[in-house]
Amino acid sequence: MKISVDNKEVFALNDTKKKVMKHVLYEEIFVSDMERRVRYIIETKYKACMERLKAEWIPKLKENKVSSVPLDDDALAELIFSQPGYKNRSQRDNFKPQKYHPDEIETLRPGKDAPLKNK
Repeated sequence: MKISVDNKEVFALNDTKKKVMKHVLYEEIFVSDMERRVRYIIETKYKACMERLKAEWIPKLKENKVSSVPLDDDALAELIFSQPGYKNRSQRDNFKPQKYHPDEIETLRPGKDAPLKNK
């Protein structure tokens, strides 16, 4: 079982890992359960990011004299992205791309999306 993002493999479960998981999970629904779990993780991250975007930008939209705010999340996000002062995370932090080895991903601080400093 392999997990890909934009056609790039980012994770694979070998047969032993699958067998270990099937010791606890039902074999008959293993694949659909893994798909459900991946969707849940990504959807949960999206929802948290959307809530943060709303919390930050709804007051700014009022300051910008925007009189009508869409109820649809996609439309609201596009309205925010079109604002003159909008910057994404990389632009706000002047982020310099850095490649992480897959094993280093575990050292990222949960919720912070930034690496831990070396001890």
